[in-house]
Amino acid sequence: RVLFRSPKQYELDLVKKLNEEKNYVLEKHIGHFYLYKKLEWYNFDMEEKVFFKSTLGSNICGIVSNSNGDVTKPIVILVHGFASYKNTNSIMLIKTLLEAKGLATFRIDTYGCGDSEGNFEDITLTEGIDEVLQAINFIQQKGYTKIGLFGTSFGGSLAMMAAAESDVIKVLALKSPV
Repeated sequence: RVLFRSPKQYELDLVKKLNEEKNYVLEKHIGHFYLYKKLEWYNFDMEEKVFFKSTLGSNICGIVSNSNGDVTKPIVILVHGFASYKNTNSIMLIKTLLEAKGLATFRIDTYGCGDSEGNFEDITLTEGIDEVLQAINFIQQKGYTKIGLFGTSFGGSLAMMAAAESDVIKVLALKSPV
């Protein structure tokens, strides 16, 4: 991945050209631009970008990845760490490993991160827990009943606390929760 902190016009033109070629993905996250080469072994067509509301009314972004749309298969909600977002290498690796075992995944951006609304500096533990609980409700409304949670770092704490408040979570996995 390439990070552009304050891109010059020629860099923006190059990024735009690469993005148009469909071989690269350009994303903006907390004021920085990231350029990723698309993974040749990964099929992005089987993903659905969705938005759901937090209790406070913010639009929260998530990506449902389910190769055949079968809602009877288990799904794991993936919650990223602090100052991160849903498409980091760590989250994408876990997603790929879970999908290789036949599970669906739902990657979410927490408040102020990635494609979700809000100012990153305004995130609170309470808001983050609510977003995970709303993600669980959203997935249930889509028909999933076998729901797991995975969280890393700050997302691990959110997942742990949301799992304690929810009676539908079948499994919880944490990576360095803080």
